[in-house]
Amino acid sequence: MKRQKLVVGCAFITGFRENKFAFEVTGRRNDGYHLLDSLVGFCEFGDRLEISLNEARDEIITEGTFGREISDNNIIRKTLEKYRETTKWERPVRIRLEKEIPIGAGLGGGSSDAATTLRLLSQIPNSPPLTHKELFNMALELGADVPVCLHGKTTRMQGIGERLSLLQPLPKLPIVLVNPNCG
Repeated sequence: MKRQKLVVGCAFITGFRENKFAFEVTGRRNDGYHLLDSLVGFCEFGDRLEISLNEARDEIITEGTFGREISDNNIIRKTLEKYRETTKWERPVRIRLEKEIPIGAGLGGGSSDAATTLRLLSQIPNSPPLTHKELFNMALELGADVPVCLHGKTTRMQGIGERLSLLQPLPKLPIVLVNPNCG
């Protein structure tokens, strides 16, 4: 994640959208997960997430072009629950998501939001310090694409998303996103 600002008690970041430039299913595990070999890159278009400490209770606010489409049982809530379960940290937070990546479009918006939420929670002052491995393991439990989004760099992703090899950045490429909204 390139652009980042951390203020005492508050953090925000733009979650960069994931692009799969090459994607191959190489097999399937007994539990149904597909085994992949994929080249993943990121672009600067994405959702915006802000996290700040809150007084009484957790609050998740969704706004933006696709904000109304998000259910109460969303990946950000699941990420917050996983973070609390793992770290035992209970300080209430306010999370504001400006959702600009279409939901269910296969663009990695939910995975990027989960990775960004993990990163920001771990950077709030007085939150439990976590190693990169602890963050990675939490990310993998949340979804196969979440660990690669935690890196946010050009990566070869293999297995179900647990084997990552960082690559040289791709050159800047123009892309066109079309969302025909036809399900």
